[in-house]
Amino acid sequence: MKKESKKWEIDVKNLPELDALSVAFGGSSRDEEFLPPEKEIPEEFWTGNTKWNKFFSNMFYCGLDSVKFQPKEGVNPERAWRIIRCLSGSFASKHEHKTAGVSYLLSLFFDDVEWKAKPMKFERG
Repeated sequence: MKKESKKWEIDVKNLPELDALSVAFGGSSRDEEFLPPEKEIPEEFWTGNTKWNKFFSNMFYCGLDSVKFQPKEGVNPERAWRIIRCLSGSFASKHEHKTAGVSYLLSLFFDDVEWKAKPMKFERG
């Protein structure tokens, strides 16, 4: 008998509170809970052409000097941000899946974002 798979969904208006350890060190055990399966992520997040992909890339590779989110109605922005940070620090998923999935989640949690990335520094050794 084939087991029926449950469709992925997240209740953006009832996000759980994550502990500081999950946020600081990545919550590989939480990836299944929060990171959408690859087939559930819209194509535009795989190609990297959304503002959310650009934001994730700056956050991941450069760091942020400042960020200001406009959360969707009913979304707790602190809880949403903790989930984003938790998934961003996880080593459980392939980077491409994490990039697309986190960018997609950002679009579900927030209407808009303004940010300033830290400048990249190159030193000669």
